[in-house]
Amino acid sequence: MTSEQIYEYIKEFVNKPINSLYLWGDEDDQSYEEIINCLIEQNNNEIDDWVWNALDIKEEDYRIENSSLNEKAKELVKNYLDTMNRWLGMSSIFYRKNITGNVLKNINDEIEGQRIILRPCSIKNNFDLYLKHAKEDGDFDLYVTPEKKNMGVEGLWFNTALPFSFYIILKDTDEEIGLVSLYDTKLNHNSVLKVANAHYYLYKEYRHHGYVYEAMSLLIDAFFSKRLKNHVTTDRKFIVEVKYCEPLCIKIQTNSNNESSNTLAKKLGFIFEGTNHYYKFMNDVPQHENNYYLDIEEYSNLHKYN
Repeated sequence: MTSEQIYEYIKEFVNKPINSLYLWGDEDDQSYEEIINCLIEQNNNEIDDWVWNALDIKEEDYRIENSSLNEKAKELVKNYLDTMNRWLGMSSIFYRKNITGNVLKNINDEIEGQRIILRPCSIKNNFDLYLKHAKEDGDFDLYVTPEKKNMGVEGLWFNTALPFSFYIILKDTDEEIGLVSLYDTKLNHNSVLKVANAHYYLYKEYRHHGYVYEAMSLLIDAFFSKRLKNHVTTDRKFIVEVKYCEPLCIKIQTNSNNESSNTLAKKLGFIFEGTNHYYKFMNDVPQHENNYYLDIEEYSNLHKYN
């Protein structure tokens, strides 16, 4: 296939939903490199933008210096990797649209309370302690929604990857005792939160001391006072600007059998919306999900904000 034929073949995808150009250090690289070379040779900014957004690079395996990319293509790919590492702070292996929804690193400041600190999660953090507790706490199914339970415990690394996730740290001892987070209801983590779902998990030995209430109160206040921020991409993937959240509402979903979570939602001022009956089944037992919401108007009334 000539360069012209390759270009004509790939051109139909431009301005349509982006397909990936994989560079993963394997036998398929040369075919993709040939396509990239051909596209870059067109000297078309629109096509360059498309290539940038279509790139999917397994950085730890791919070596630009050993590639068949031309000089212009090498420059674009190198700039892509530099930009990705600068803002993402993680390996591109975690950047998968069907899994992470464009996860960008948490750039928020620590949030200090009376007894605890909310410390921003980072992909580079070791989340083994969080995973260990999730596996071993025994009553884990009572502290998550049925939907989360069915995802499997191993998938919970995802909760530490959210740009609005925070470890709960004891001020006196610097111990990590749990995690709280807000996430977009559409799981679009390259967004500025407007309507957020809340997630929280406290390690078993620290429960029943009011830590989750304090942690969630701090996070909710940061949300509604417009102090949470995120990197949001512009025209090119990983080329970003900082934007603050635009709060409208937070939602909490709890297992109807989880008395602690239902009590917590009400104590925080959330309003009960209703129950999804027979939402999921665990071990053939039907589970029901209670839904709560707190919007900015209700929160302002509760705290007498102007």
